[in-house]
Amino acid sequence: MRAGLLALTLLAVASACYRPELAPCRVTCAGSNDACPGAMVCLDDGYCHASADDARCAAAVDAAPDAPGPATRVIALAAGREHACAVGEDTELWCWGSNYAGQIGNGDGSLEPVPVPASLGTGWSWVAAGGERTCGVRDGELLCWGVTSREPVPVPAPAAPPDQWLAVAVGPGHLCAIGAIGAAQRLWCAGADFYGELGDGDGDTGSAQLRPVAMTGDGVDVTDWRQVSAGEDHTCAVRTGGEAYCWGRNDGALGDGTSAPRAVPTRVIAADDANDRFVAITAGEGVTAAIGLDVGRRYAWGGGVTGPGRVGAREDWTDAGVAFGRDASCAVTPAGPRCWGYGHVGQLGDGRFQTDDAVDGVAVAGLAEYGLIVAGAQFACFAPASGGVACWGNNARGQLGDGTVAWHPTPQLVDDTGVWTDVAVGTQFSCGVRDAELRCWGRNEQGQLGVSLATTAATTPVAVDTDGLDVVDVAVGDAHGCAVVTDGTQPRLWCWGANDYGEVGTGTTGVFAPVEISGVGAWSEVSAGSQSSSGRAGISRQAWGNNDGGRLGNAATDHVATPTAMDAIAWAQVSQGLAFGCGLDNSLHLFCWGEDDDGEQGNGAGGAAATPAPIEASSAFFKVAASTFGNTVCAIRNDGALLCWGDNLYGGAGVEGGADVVVPTRIGTSDQWTDVSPGTQHTCGIDDGGLYCWGAAGDLEYAPVSPLGAHVPSRLDQQTWQRVAVGVGHACAITAAGALHCWGRNIFGELGNGSSAAGTPRAVVFP
Repeated sequence: MRAGLLALTLLAVASACYRPELAPCRVTCAGSNDACPGAMVCLDDGYCHASADDARCAAAVDAAPDAPGPATRVIALAAGREHACAVGEDTELWCWGSNYAGQIGNGDGSLEPVPVPASLGTGWSWVAAGGERTCGVRDGELLCWGVTSREPVPVPAPAAPPDQWLAVAVGPGHLCAIGAIGAAQRLWCAGADFYGELGDGDGDTGSAQLRPVAMTGDGVDVTDWRQVSAGEDHTCAVRTGGEAYCWGRNDGALGDGTSAPRAVPTRVIAADDANDRFVAITAGEGVTAAIGLDVGRRYAWGGGVTGPGRVGAREDWTDAGVAFGRDASCAVTPAGPRCWGYGHVGQLGDGRFQTDDAVDGVAVAGLAEYGLIVAGAQFACFAPASGGVACWGNNARGQLGDGTVAWHPTPQLVDDTGVWTDVAVGTQFSCGVRDAELRCWGRNEQGQLGVSLATTAATTPVAVDTDGLDVVDVAVGDAHGCAVVTDGTQPRLWCWGANDYGEVGTGTTGVFAPVEISGVGAWSEVSAGSQSSSGRAGISRQAWGNNDGGRLGNAATDHVATPTAMDAIAWAQVSQGLAFGCGLDNSLHLFCWGEDDDGEQGNGAGGAAATPAPIEASSAFFKVAASTFGNTVCAIRNDGALLCWGDNLYGGAGVEGGADVVVPTRIGTSDQWTDVSPGTQHTCGIDDGGLYCWGAAGDLEYAPVSPLGAHVPSRLDQQTWQRVAVGVGHACAITAAGALHCWGRNIFGELGNGSSAAGTPRAVVFP
């Protein structure tokens, strides 16, 4: 069956030109082409779409690899004490859960409650885990990580290495791997060897270098190993013909009819039903289990029992083998996995928090097909042949991979945490749109989360009531927020939070739950400055809130308490900054207005602009972003080039030297930029799917700094991203698969991870 599983093809999600990371495609249009910039067309999903030959869609042609969620078939699955990993048929390796020893392999040490890709990209064919260590095979090379290394590193090769490594098994103190030399499949082991568990006949205290397993105790030079399993202090393996061998510590766990330790592979004797051939074997902590070849029976030995004994009456156990957990175990039938043992944290997967000692186990809820099974300390994971990974049990370290840290007595789909489509970051709080629902987290002393003031802060996302309406766009300022919502007909605007200057749009009284801002018409988008707001109702630019210095661009300085039309220009996009704003008209030309303290007007002449004034008139753009809390601006041209200007003291405008940049200046030579967000001291953007940041690296806003200088974009990781938002001291971004990550300071829970600050993107956690 494993051969059949390996041959299955990946279920890829179909991808058209439209992708949410493309800024112009994110324009909501409510059935009217008039609201769409350029030649884009309004479709039934409520967004403007570009045609397939539009240059702005060039970056959307290649879909990013999926995490091992419902769409991906898995070819290798592994579980350590509190983490798990999976290899999809796209040869991507993903891991999740506890990461304090670096066992996730992404170069960091923070727990990951949703799958994250391990380093080195594609090419993976195998993964195994034990305790806080993980090993895998990539392009025939054997690599391990955890405990001493947070990224995959090659295992020292034996003196006579194989042509390629095929599989590996990891125990708490040792590992064993199968390698191919021509047509032969030989076995090597490395690590602790206190009881002979390396099988090399030596039995010394251990070796970091892989050493070949010696000739077996019955004098056979084995060259056809097909499976190996590393237990606590012993190892077992099966040959292609079904003969099983074990070696190491022996309280019956070797199954050779004795209790004597063995330093070389020793044949497992026939079971009490005379069967002596096995299709899969599992070495645990002083015990061993196996599935009979052809007969489908389950056997166990150890703990004083020195030979295989049949367990239960079933005869349909499969080659997926037995998965040992700390106090519960599982195995797989054609009708799905079954588990037995303690179930006090839900590790049996049958919906109960209680023990069941039925010898043939209980059926795991909702899983009714063949697949791969693994078990960690108090959890288990299953990868059905139809695709995806589901986990159940203890989830205190995010080991179920569902984005939460809550225990679950029934299977939870890994990475089935919904799809994030928008995110906005304010001063010590954040908001995002997940499956068309509004969620906020972080500080709430002024009602900026849109929930009761009884909640002073939320360290993980809380639901914000929008009366059941779908949320399509969100923006936040210093302590307020606004969202465009829709019932499928006319988009409406709801706002909440601090309202000292009228930034909520309902006068000047604070509003601690979203209220509808009525009387304008169909809203297309919303943007927020620190203490002001703006948006588009159709093609009309509406603005309200603090108007000091003429930041609203209406040739006045009086504060505006409700949304008011600012001019007669037909707008395609608007972006409100700290004390200024910028936007694109319907011809995709760039305008700015308001103060000009650091060159943010971009006209090279200096001086504030009381009303929108054109800049860079010869170019057409599809994205402009003004810093909500600073004086930096960036814009992306239709050809994918990125330009920035304004405050550059820390390199946030991307120019060396720190002086203000008074005209739009190109950043690098790439023409694959799809999103950008300037903050107070640094800027982040997405170039060809990669997440880059530049400027000040303080306060943990981001970790890397280019050796060429802080003004040069530096890539944060190897994931593929679609959207980014930078605030004050923290930032958030959405992956191509719709997963949300944040990084930076975390004083009030603004990262949404329920934990601490992070220097690199960390998954937002659901409680």
